[in-house]
Amino acid sequence: MKVASVWLGKDITLNVEQDENKKMLPIKPLEIFSETHWKLLEQGICCNIPAQYSATDRSMADLMERASTDIAAIKKTHNVSD
Repeated sequence: MKVASVWLGKDITLNVEQDENKKMLPIKPLEIFSETHWKLLEQGICCNIPAQYSATDRSMADLMERASTDIAAIKKTHNVSD
C-alpha cells in the first residue's frame, strides 16, 4: 500500500514512480503543499505512527521517508512516546 493522493481542499495526486529496485522515488513536499499544510501533515502523521506498523502505518511512514522527514525527531519534538 502506498500513498498516491491526499485531500487538502482538493485531491492532490502524488508521484508514485519507482526506481529499478521498486523503491518509491523521493518527493519534494513544499512543491506540492504549502509550508503550513506540510508541517501539519508531518506532525499529524509522525506523532501517530506506532512502533509496530500496520499496512496503513507503513504507507504513512513511507510517505514521510520519501519526503526526507525524520519521524523520530518530530516525535521527540512533540514529546511522543511509543
